[in-house]
Amino acid sequence: MNSNLELNQELKVFFIDFLKDKSHKSESAIKKISNDLDKFISSLDGKEINADSISDYVFRIKDEYNHSSFKVKLSSVRQFTSWLDLKGNPFKYLNQFELEENEQEINYYSQAELEEFLKTASYFEKLLIKVIYELYLSVNEFYSIELADYNFANNSYRIRGIAIQVSDELAKQSKEFFKSLSNKPLDYQVFSLSPLNQEKISLAKIFKANQLSIKKLRRSRVMNLLNEPKSIDNINELLGIKLGNNYEKHEKVSKDYTLLKEFKNFHPRA
Repeated sequence: MNSNLELNQELKVFFIDFLKDKSHKSESAIKKISNDLDKFISSLDGKEINADSISDYVFRIKDEYNHSSFKVKLSSVRQFTSWLDLKGNPFKYLNQFELEENEQEINYYSQAELEEFLKTASYFEKLLIKVIYELYLSVNEFYSIELADYNFANNSYRIRGIAIQVSDELAKQSKEFFKSLSNKPLDYQVFSLSPLNQEKISLAKIFKANQLSIKKLRRSRVMNLLNEPKSIDNINELLGIKLGNNYEKHEKVSKDYTLLKEFKNFHPRA
């Protein structure tokens, strides 16, 4: 077994024993913390627990879970990290893990704001940010993209079971990057290692350096499409997603489209 994995698991057991002996937490609360830490340790893939690995994990779950679930899982990792008395504990020095925006409001980056952010990003960072933005990618979807998922013929990525075409600018950047991976097998996860130093790509570091939020970036894709304007049905079809009702008030559609939508919903032969 990987030595880091063994150590991480042992530390988790010691921490849970500490909670049982020294804390006033209920048995169910301790079990929940234990389950959260099992998922955290599993995500490390044999890496040691340090400030970088914690930052990457929290960045991932912030994208994956809603507000309440994220706060619970964040609390479990925060308590474990404090107990470890970890050098460079990110929870002591950074506020990047708190939710920046009220989830009841739809805050987003305009096209002009995104262009301003990208001015200071490196060439490779621009590629990653644009891929996530245009394809509406979660962190897990980003890391899962394989060489076979890009179609050079029609400039599209295969995501969520559909082909999503990208802008001419992103198509050009993607082709240049994918050609540099021509010696890799088709199932190679293209965004696993940085071509600059062959180290694992850390979205947490990239988004922090560029002062961006991945949730807000993904939300921006939808809002900017609605402002074109595209309908919610158009966007769902374009990106292979199912948008929530909170976007309906931002839909700029014609009366004809609204009537057609009602027809589709209620007509027995529609």
